[in-house]
Amino acid sequence: MDYVKDYTGDEYNKDTNKYVRHTEAMNRCFYPSTVEEIMENLKKENTPFANQCLEQMKKNSMLSMKLALRMVRDARNLDYKGCLLNEINVSLNKIQDKEFDQGISEVLMKPGKSGASPAFSQDISADQLASYFEVNKFASAVELDVVAKAMLPTRFYYEKFSD
Repeated sequence: MDYVKDYTGDEYNKDTNKYVRHTEAMNRCFYPSTVEEIMENLKKENTPFANQCLEQMKKNSMLSMKLALRMVRDARNLDYKGCLLNEINVSLNKIQDKEFDQGISEVLMKPGKSGASPAFSQDISADQLASYFEVNKFASAVELDVVAKAMLPTRFYYEKFSD
């Protein structure tokens, strides 16, 4: 069998897809419901792939990672319109906080700044996180025009439209 080293330094069968190679590690590390637990699992994994993920996560805003994780987890139980409404509320609530301005000015307005990240807050309370999911007063101005239950799993589409 022909083995090769990939970018993480791990050796794999040459025919194995790089995404498949990391599936087990991702399943072990990313199943928890908090960012802190995910980061702890990545530390325990201690492989080049896990270390690379952890280093990238350390550069990010803890709030943004927590928001993204909750949005992804909530999306499992929402239809397409529900996901869009969630995105709208979080987005409109997020642009009103000080870290948003800080992130724009430090990350987006100063490209090429080698790996330096602004000093984002690391301690995010459950109440603070929940506040981003509250209905924003400007959200009603966004007209979605989405059919009820749109984009549900395709099995519903094919049951209704069998031709």
